[in-house]
Amino acid sequence: MLDSPKLTDSEVEAIALMKNVSEEVLRVVGTKRDFAKNYTVIHNLVKNARTPVGTTLGLINRILTSDLRALSRNKNIPEVLRKSAQRQVQIRTAPRDAR
Repeated sequence: MLDSPKLTDSEVEAIALMKNVSEEVLRVVGTKRDFAKNYTVIHNLVKNARTPVGTTLGLINRILTSDLRALSRNKNIPEVLRKSAQRQVQIRTAPRDAR
């Protein structure tokens, strides 16, 4: 299914948001280069609580700071991911000389 050339970006974005998709499908979407080019797909995967933590931790560096702030307050995602988002926000918003 995910190898189909007829699969559109919007369909992959929708799959990345689905709560009833298997974790393996979400893992494949997160690791496939063609899909990972699309920011909306990455953002949807990180927001999806069913996405495996290993996959989301690899993608969190590519999330915009404003979206990271929202993730750090999201109670529907795993605690590890929320803490990682908080850390990324602190790192990105720290003054340059304090780094």
